[in-house]
Amino acid sequence: TRDDIRNYPVSLVSNFEETNDKSSQPPLNLNFDQETLKTLTTRESLKAALDTAMRPYMHTLTQAIETDYDFFITIKELLNGFTHRNQQLDIGDQLLSPKILQQIEQDCREHPDLLPAPYQVTLPYIVVKLLTSPDLDFPSERKYTLAYYIYQECKRSSDVPLYLNVCNVDFYNLLLQLSWDNYRDIRQLK
Repeated sequence: TRDDIRNYPVSLVSNFEETNDKSSQPPLNLNFDQETLKTLTTRESLKAALDTAMRPYMHTLTQAIETDYDFFITIKELLNGFTHRNQQLDIGDQLLSPKILQQIEQDCREHPDLLPAPYQVTLPYIVVKLLTSPDLDFPSERKYTLAYYIYQECKRSSDVPLYLNVCNVDFYNLLLQLSWDNYRDIRQLK
C-alpha cells in the first residue's frame, strides 16, 4: 500500500515520490555546532525543571477543567492575570536561575491554585502544557480554537510582553500542528 499524501505538508508532496526511494538520498549531516547543542540542552533541561516544579499547579488545573468551557475560562483568567501582574516580579532578560525555579516550586506547593511568578516563565509553560496534556483529552478542533483564541488575545493586547512571552516557538509549533490537524490544506491556513 501507499501512504496517503494528504498526511504530509504541501511542501513535501512534490518530493514525496523521490523521498520514498532511500537509495537515491544523500546521507544526512547530523553535526550540530556546540552552541546549538548547548541551547537545545538548556531548553530541554528548563522544561524538565518546570515539569517538576509546576506539577502541583498543573494537577490542580487539570482537575478543575472538565469541559472546553472550563478550559476557555481558565485560559482567559490566566491571560488576564498576566496583564494585571506585578511587573516588579518580572525577571527581564536574566536567565532562569535555580533560585527562581526553587521559588516557583515552593509557590506551587504552598498555593497549588495560583500561578506562580514570574509569569513570563510560568504562563507560556502552562499554556502549552494545558494544550498538550493527555489529561485534557479534548478534540483537536477545540484545542485549535483555544490556541487561536490565545494567539488573537495576545496579539490584540496592549501588553506587548504578553505576546512576546506566550506566543513563543513552542506555542507557534503547537498552533501550526493543530492547524494542520484540522485543515490539512495550506490554502485554508491563510
